Amino acid sequence: QSANISAKLLKELGGGRMIGPLLVGMSKAVQIAPMTSGASDLVTMAVLAASGVVR
Repeated sequence: QSANISAKLLKELGGGRMIGPLLVGMSKAVQIAPMTSGASDLVTMAVLAASGVVR
């Protein structure tokens, strides 16, 4: 719970955009798109996934 609270607090105070959740350290790339994701969120996740493949 404290990680979720901290993430929301940083988003509000920093005026940034929350991207994720991202799972790291797995043998294959994994992105999770919440049911409430909009088109721009899905495009952002796709770009992050593609950038991981290119590297």
